[in-house]
Amino acid sequence: MALDSTVPFPSSPEVWQKFAAFEVFADHEPAPGGRVACRITLDPADLTALLAERAHRAPPLDPEVGGWVLRSGIALAKDPAVEAVYVAGEDAVVVLRADAAGPSTAHLSRLSGRFAGVFSVLAGRPTTVGGTVFEFPDASVLARAVGYFQESVEEQTPRRSAAWLGAQMIGRDEPFHPSMLDTLEEQTSLLEAADVSLHDLPAWWWRGTAAVRVGGGVELLEPPPPAAELLARAAG
Repeated sequence: MALDSTVPFPSSPEVWQKFAAFEVFADHEPAPGGRVACRITLDPADLTALLAERAHRAPPLDPEVGGWVLRSGIALAKDPAVEAVYVAGEDAVVVLRADAAGPSTAHLSRLSGRFAGVFSVLAGRPTTVGGTVFEFPDASVLARAVGYFQESVEEQTPRRSAAWLGAQMIGRDEPFHPSMLDTLEEQTSLLEAADVSLHDLPAWWWRGTAAVRVGGGVELLEPPPPAAELLARAAG
């Protein structure tokens, strides 16, 4: 079944529209006191294709692929320019150190490449990764933005889960259209038909995971703490 290419699937980018005013481009370098965060995300078409290809042998929601996303995102915490990483769904939010030198887009390019490299090795196929850079005026605004993303991830779990299931349905040539994700009732109906209970999904599926750089190493934080605590841990 062909998808309507105008419909964002399976990711839901509406959350990121809230941050559009903070998006930066080209050879941007942060202003004094500014804090930079990168969004790194799997290409929706690639993710849909991967879930569809594996649909005949994978369980509902294909948690192995979800685990690959987490591992690919957490691997970014090893980069010396990174302060903290929060990974959930199809996205990694990477907070750069305040003293990270050079254009923000150069950091994004490097980090996106590393994410794509790790994920491609795990998936056994080339994977396209996209990214966006945001500069927030100070650490408090950054914490509010990360906190908003954390809350949105949990709120979007029913839709995201139904979208992943929809990709699997496509792979099995079962009837599916993205309009079937429009309401919570429709999302829940899809999941129930596949014997998926939202209440039984693991905590990492709902809230993702996080990591911070501590000295020369990486500390994994599961479950992820609130955004302000996460960034405070990273700052030491």
